[in-house]
Amino acid sequence: MLTYSCGFDKFILSRKDINLNDVEEKDFVSYVLNANLVGEAGQKYLYNNAETFLLSVVFQELTKMNLADFLVENVLKKIEASQLVWKMYDKYFPGATGVSILPKDLFNVGLLILNKGKWKNKQIVSEEFVEQMCSVQMETPYAAKKERVLPKNAVGFVFHISRDGYVFKDGANGQYLIINFEKKQLITIVSDETDETKVLEILRGVL
Repeated sequence: MLTYSCGFDKFILSRKDINLNDVEEKDFVSYVLNANLVGEAGQKYLYNNAETFLLSVVFQELTKMNLADFLVENVLKKIEASQLVWKMYDKYFPGATGVSILPKDLFNVGLLILNKGKWKNKQIVSEEFVEQMCSVQMETPYAAKKERVLPKNAVGFVFHISRDGYVFKDGANGQYLIINFEKKQLITIVSDETDETKVLEILRGVL
């Protein structure tokens, strides 16, 4: 699930998909579990909101704790993130969308990852997991658009692996968290630009 490779045949749980199919929030779990699968799990990457939503559902059902609340208490408060707002899909945290975060707090998340899970010399997230998250788990040549500043050449755990040591996570309307461990480089971008390619163009020649 963390490599977006469950085998779904299309991008589901996007705003367009939900509206097009007139799916209500209370039915999202059933909708995802009954979506078409066209391949074996772990064989092909296709970015989706469904996998991380399902992980959030499983986490909550097993622990009886909302995933967002868990992340706030165990990670975000510890890195001094101050204002977080997120929407819910019925009783579940979406896992992949709907989070509002201040630019400085997103930068703190990036610092935590850049420092391999450490915050002010205290290990908040295991170094091993951060390394796995930012390492190639699956090659994605069919998703790599070479003309882009940061092509998606591979996927780690949720993070995309690009060229020249860059790993990144992107979000709707041009939100970016970009890291290069070798260069000790961290770039975070918060924008309201629907064409995400325009956002990265400002970094052409810098990265």
